[in-house]
Amino acid sequence: MLDLGNYGRDGIDNITPKMIFEELRKRSSDDFAFTNYHWRRSGDFLLQVHSTTPTSALDARISDAINRVSGTKLNRRFEAIFRDFTTLQAIMQYARENTAPAPSDSNVARNRSAMKVAAVFVEPRGDGNLAVSWPKQLDTRVEVLGMVREDPRTLVALYQSPRKGGEFDYVTSTVKLFYAHAGIVVKSTARALSEIDDIVSERLRE
Repeated sequence: MLDLGNYGRDGIDNITPKMIFEELRKRSSDDFAFTNYHWRRSGDFLLQVHSTTPTSALDARISDAINRVSGTKLNRRFEAIFRDFTTLQAIMQYARENTAPAPSDSNVARNRSAMKVAAVFVEPRGDGNLAVSWPKQLDTRVEVLGMVREDPRTLVALYQSPRKGGEFDYVTSTVKLFYAHAGIVVKSTARALSEIDDIVSERLRE
């Protein structure tokens, strides 16, 4: 998962996920292959791994492929966050048990307010420990429901977006700030639950 979204950034609005995916697919190797992508600008690309190479080394190779493409197309580097299909399925199960969103939707009603369900993916920089005690709310617009049991680097949150605009980057920034106050530096990105549902349900492009 990459942070390709963020409408309005210089030089990004003309670059589509399809353009990035087509270049990534050219960089597939004997170890991995990029197979599908999601149409939203967030930057979700699926890959199939067929290698016994240690995960850390394989992640580094894939990240290098991504940055070679993004450096050419966007003149900047991205930090990729990897999650397996089982984790995405666990997110959907957790959301169904705790928020009951409508099928293929990210919206739920909470305390008479319309909220969006967000999946937030977090990685510590270095060997940091992500163990923290979450408050009821991070701020007036973001509430953390909890960590996904199958992957403690992944959490589900509720986000009260403004009537106009509003990006899930706000959720990412709020989570990163909370960790920073706890002395933990992380990289992170967030997705609407509907986007995770699309991936799990294989509503993707190739």
